[in-house]
Amino acid sequence: MRGYPEDKHWVREGFSVIETIRNLNGPLVELAGPTDTGYALVDLDKLDKRLFVSNLFPGPPRYDDETGKFLGYIGSVDFQADAMAIPIKNEGCGALFVSFLPFELGEKIFSEAYRVLQKGGLLIWQGGYNPNMKSAKELGFEVMEYLKRYDKDSGFYFWNVVFQKK
Repeated sequence: MRGYPEDKHWVREGFSVIETIRNLNGPLVELAGPTDTGYALVDLDKLDKRLFVSNLFPGPPRYDDETGKFLGYIGSVDFQADAMAIPIKNEGCGALFVSFLPFELGEKIFSEAYRVLQKGGLLIWQGGYNPNMKSAKELGFEVMEYLKRYDKDSGFYFWNVVFQKK
């Protein structure tokens, strides 16, 4: 039987994602949501601010696993928007939540996130890959907390990360 690496969790000393979010002025926005499983590093029930949900569609599309037939949308959104062209003014957002978007879009989404986030704003990225980490750091995001998980089915590590715009 093959052994699998343990999850790796790290938090910058003195950092609290919930306390940081409480001190942000701009809105909280989820891109490409709603994410029905929540976020590994943020207990959404402890937020005392509303999380606005956006997606290209009225909600994430759902398909039949066997036939591929479109079954409708899951959940609902507050506004429809492209994660690579967020309709928020420069530095007008407190925190962005992103979950399991295609890794090849990471660099474009990080650039757009950097534009809309206020100084000190957070980008909560769930289900990212190693290239996503590199892109975010190159733009000037600082890692404040991460949970690195090994997916046995795919054989890949997925990153759940809280980045802060400096």
